[in-house]
Amino acid sequence: MISFRFNIRSKLILSLSLLVLVIISISTLLSYFRASHAIQTEIQKYGIAVTKTFTQMATTHIFETDYITVLENALGLVKSSDIQSITVVDTNGKIWISTNNSQINPVPMTPFYKDILRNKELKYRKIRKDTKWILEFVSPVTALGRVTHLVNVEISLKSMEKQLAERTKSILILSFGMIIIAVLLGIALSKLLTDPIKNLVNGTNEISQGNLNYRINVHSQDEIGELSQSFNLMADNLQVELSERKHAEEELRKHRDYLEELVQKRTINLAKANKKLEMEIDERKRTEEVLRESEEKFRSVVERANDGITILQNDKFQYANPRLAEIVGYSIEEILSSPFARIINPGELLKLLDRYQKRIAGEDVPSVYETILTRKDGSKVYVELNAGIIPYQGKPADLVFARNITERKLAEEERKKLEAQLQQASKMEAIATLAFGIAHQFNNALAAITGNLGLLEMNLSNIEDMTQYVGPIKDSARRMAQLTSHLLAYARGVKYETKAISLSDLVSDTLTHLCRFN
Repeated sequence: MISFRFNIRSKLILSLSLLVLVIISISTLLSYFRASHAIQTEIQKYGIAVTKTFTQMATTHIFETDYITVLENALGLVKSSDIQSITVVDTNGKIWISTNNSQINPVPMTPFYKDILRNKELKYRKIRKDTKWILEFVSPVTALGRVTHLVNVEISLKSMEKQLAERTKSILILSFGMIIIAVLLGIALSKLLTDPIKNLVNGTNEISQGNLNYRINVHSQDEIGELSQSFNLMADNLQVELSERKHAEEELRKHRDYLEELVQKRTINLAKANKKLEMEIDERKRTEEVLRESEEKFRSVVERANDGITILQNDKFQYANPRLAEIVGYSIEEILSSPFARIINPGELLKLLDRYQKRIAGEDVPSVYETILTRKDGSKVYVELNAGIIPYQGKPADLVFARNITERKLAEEERKKLEAQLQQASKMEAIATLAFGIAHQFNNALAAITGNLGLLEMNLSNIEDMTQYVGPIKDSARRMAQLTSHLLAYARGVKYETKAISLSDLVSDTLTHLCRFN
């Protein structure tokens, strides 16, 4: 890679040349734009004047349909000026006259032309036509307040471009001369500045090589002369500082030896301290490892516990193990994002609040108690809670163990039902025994009654009214005997066979027997 190194003289010449070049470039651009604007303004004024004059001249001939006069005047203007073409068209764009023989197609009514027709005033615009810039002037021809034709005058900007080129050429020639003058001036100024600087460079080289006796000759009282005097003063100071530095280096060597000895002692002490610190770090690592293993064991025990375990703080779950989530049917995330009252059965919530208030009041409340939780699907689950207070994150919290006793509670309820059924069976057995005894005694009495009625009927068969009295008594005795047999069957545990009877026959038979007795 080639690198260029510029000395101060080259930099001064180049800087001055670039400054002059920038100033000339800016001046050239400003002059170009001012000249362009001025020439374009003149052409615009000329075009407006020519267009208005031609429009006024052509208006009368257009109304008289004097085609030749208008065309001759237009051709005369085109030959004697920068006017490129003159065209007269009607409001539909159809050409009436045109100095450009190649233009035979109608002129399209663009928004530019429509705006002139609407506002009835002259307008112009800059357009590019056949790779050249031209100014197009369009003026309306009016009659009785209505536009009948449009006069189109196109003026070439070729003369303006030629004038601008000439002006630019003269400015560039002037700029080139100014650059040459700036280079010569830079060479002269650089010589005045660089010669004293070379003396300073030579003096610096001598000083850098150890020649502190070298001095620079001062020939001027300007800034360079002051710099030379400062250089000589610096050389004097360097001689003084050199002797002082040698003395200081000797003192520094002594201090360095002392520091090396001190550092050696401190290094030994630091090594001992580091060794002690390493032992403490190893001990702390072992302690942390033991704590980590203990925590992992505790977490493993808690996660695999058969009881649900949770930490409650301000009626919010701070921790819950998988067994608790299994008991209540919620996920661990749902438990931790829910209040404690969400899983408590509404009927048990007041009891727990009363228990909590008693504990706050200092009353002796058992740590183990039973309650009912509500699962996610709405079913109930009986649990036995064992709660205790522990510190958690710097605040008191409740460590709660929840054991699912639903099966035990259901078994107890089933046992109570069976005991009730057994008691009822015992009562019924006692009643059956009593009924058995009563039925035997009643059956014996009925047997005597039936036997005596039979004897009475045999001995008094000659009495006509006896039969109508004895018969109903025998029927009643027979029914009582049937009732007694039913009681005996019930006492023996015989199952009855039910069958349908006629209530009307039963009522009729009963009324018949009652009438006989009456």
